[in-house]
Amino acid sequence: MGNQQQQSNNNQIENSSTSLQQQNFEQKLDELKKRELALQQREKELDVRSLELENLRQQQEAKKLEIEHGLPALRDKIFAEREQTLVKYEESLNARNLELEKRHQEQEARSIEIEQGLPALRDEIFSEREQQLIKLQEQLKKQRNEINDKEQQLQVKREELDGIQEKVDGDFSSQRADLQRELQQKRSEARADLNDEIQQKREIEFKNLDIEVQQQRDDLEELRQSLEKQQAELIADQNSVKLDQAKADALNKSLAQKIEDGIQIRLQEFEQDHKQFKQEKQRLLNRIEQQNKIHSEYDELKKALGDRSAEEVLHDLTSKNEELIRLREDLKRPSQELEEYYDNHRAEVTKLEQERQQLQDEVRKLQNSLDVQEQLEYDQERLQLKYSSLEVNYEAVIADNNKLKETLERVSPSYKDPATINERLKNIKRPYLQDFVPRRQESNINELEWLESIRSGISNYGLYFSQRILYAFHTALKIAEWSPLTVLAGVSGTGKSELPKLYSRFGGINFINVPVQPNWDSQESMLGYFNSISNSYEAQPMLNFLVQSREKLVVDSENREDNYNGLSDTVSLVLLDEMNLAHVELYFADFLSKLEQRRGAKNSELPHIDINLGSDIDPYKLSLGRNLLFAGTMNQDETTKSLSDKVIDRGTSIFFPRPTSLHRREELKVLPKQADLLSMKAWWNWIEKQSSLSEEMIKYYKQLIENINTCLGADGKALGHRVWQSIEYYMVNHPLVIALDQYQYPDEHKEALKFAFEDQLVQKVMPKLRGIETRGYVKEHCLDPIRELLAKEKLDILDDFDKAMRIGHGQFNWVSADYLNNEQSNARYEELLKIAISASASKQKTTNELEQAQGV
Repeated sequence: MGNQQQQSNNNQIENSSTSLQQQNFEQKLDELKKRELALQQREKELDVRSLELENLRQQQEAKKLEIEHGLPALRDKIFAEREQTLVKYEESLNARNLELEKRHQEQEARSIEIEQGLPALRDEIFSEREQQLIKLQEQLKKQRNEINDKEQQLQVKREELDGIQEKVDGDFSSQRADLQRELQQKRSEARADLNDEIQQKREIEFKNLDIEVQQQRDDLEELRQSLEKQQAELIADQNSVKLDQAKADALNKSLAQKIEDGIQIRLQEFEQDHKQFKQEKQRLLNRIEQQNKIHSEYDELKKALGDRSAEEVLHDLTSKNEELIRLREDLKRPSQELEEYYDNHRAEVTKLEQERQQLQDEVRKLQNSLDVQEQLEYDQERLQLKYSSLEVNYEAVIADNNKLKETLERVSPSYKDPATINERLKNIKRPYLQDFVPRRQESNINELEWLESIRSGISNYGLYFSQRILYAFHTALKIAEWSPLTVLAGVSGTGKSELPKLYSRFGGINFINVPVQPNWDSQESMLGYFNSISNSYEAQPMLNFLVQSREKLVVDSENREDNYNGLSDTVSLVLLDEMNLAHVELYFADFLSKLEQRRGAKNSELPHIDINLGSDIDPYKLSLGRNLLFAGTMNQDETTKSLSDKVIDRGTSIFFPRPTSLHRREELKVLPKQADLLSMKAWWNWIEKQSSLSEEMIKYYKQLIENINTCLGADGKALGHRVWQSIEYYMVNHPLVIALDQYQYPDEHKEALKFAFEDQLVQKVMPKLRGIETRGYVKEHCLDPIRELLAKEKLDILDDFDKAMRIGHGQFNWVSADYLNNEQSNARYEELLKIAISASASKQKTTNELEQAQGV
């Protein structure tokens, strides 16, 4: 009955819930229809606003036509203003030219005063010629300045007129575009506002609907829980009644069981008592029977004893027992004969035991002797076999020795033969570059123009390199006295191998690409070795190139075979491609040590590498002249070896940046022919042999390096004197620093120094930080202070420094050069380069004119 009531309640709840849901659904449907009507009304309003926007656009078009009709007057007004600006600019240029001319005349007058201080004899001989030369120089300079000024003014006017025309033409198009963008923007904003409003209303209505539905669900859930609670109480009452009934039944069953158990216990006790009674009765009967038996036996015994008493019989029995015990003891005791017999045999047994023990000892000794004998026989047999084998080997060695003697006697004369030695030298001196390339004849080559020709050639060939990378590579080669190895590192495919090749191709430098192999473990792997079998030297191309670079050019010999394409008067570049596929110290250590010895050495005392030509022959001494430059490329992956501190200290590491935009190469062009060779004299003239920087100017950079060196002490690392010396000479030899005179361009000169110093921080200092822990004490006392120094100086390399701390898996690892992608710095670098090229060209032109005038 309870189940039927509960089911009835559930049906009522379901019916009420269904009716409520149906009513809510009908209400929401009506609301959605109303919202749809509202949306249609909003769309009509949107159409009206679109018409208004179209009218606004037509008004803007009319305004544009009015502006176009007023164009001629506006153009005349702009031209008049620009003309006045040009006149003012021309007047300022004239004033500046007069000032420059005045300064030039003062410098010329100062030069004349200095020249007048020479000996009187020189004044008498050359005074007239010098005056003529000065007048000629003044006339030439004045004419040149006037021509340059007029050309510059004309060019400026042309550019400004073109700019004005472009601006005027572009103003109307920009206004039209602005109006169209404004109209489109207003339309978009109106649509966006309408859509946002509709979307917001929809969201609000849906939220309200969800809230109402949720409220109804909560009410329904509360009603359901109440019914479930009542049902649970009813079930609990039913269970309580059932429990009481079960307890009563259990009590009745327990009482009946107790009565039954009591009856069974009493019955068992009665049976047990009856059984014990029967046993006691049987025991008494048995005892009566036993007593009767004893009584009958007593009567029989009494008859058997006759008249004797029991005491007598007992006494007689006791005496008999004692006699029996005595006889048994006599039987146990041996006789005298048996004892003597036993003693005799016991002595004999002892003697036999001793003899047995002696025999066992002798057997053991004999067994040991037998083992030794067998071991000796085995050793003898083994030694006999070894002797036989050695005898066979001895005979084979004797035979080989005889053959070697015959070979030695046969080839010995050839080792000492001068013709053979010359043949080996011929293999070494075989020219790597067969074709003769003309030399550049200019005695005074402009360095920046030369670099610009390289950049232009590379660009025309279809490749692109950053100006800073090109100038950094060039400057690193210039300071080979301090850092003899230039290492190019970075992402694969960024042109690390192409840059040295094209630099040499368009710059007129001899070049060889030497691919390093992973199995190189000695210098011979790179240069070659002496083959004793063929009695010749197997020279590698690099050795031929190095020897050719140190030999003189011979072209006019009567004997054609004596002509030789020597390259000692030119510059030569060796590229060790993928140099860290093998350990650099294994195959290049001798070169690194010897190249350092070039620093400050006379030409007659230059270091050399010994090339072994065979036994009893003096080695060939390969001179390492200053015209030999060395570079290398390296990748960083699981197949390569890291560079040691020895290589890093003696090298300049240039990191190529990650490309931010990929350059196309639309056409694969043929590589142009080799440019005329650059003379070693011209190259040497470009190198600054002493620092031109004042103590005050260099103090700022030196102090920064010393502060970094102090921070490195926290990790037990340090920067040596050589590092700072390399940095200073790199800055002094940078083309921008040389071209931007510190007196004529003081601000630009300081900027060029900062660019060069920043390059050297990356190239010389940051690789020394490799392996420093990027957490804990070392980070706090070493890396963090260095970062603060870089941030304080506002250097562009700060992001690369943070990346080196982040990607090294707990260790500092500098592998990036993203600072070279800084657009603002690159733009300023280009501006400085233009100023430097202009200043250098002007200086070069003046020098050439002076040389020509002196020649006249």
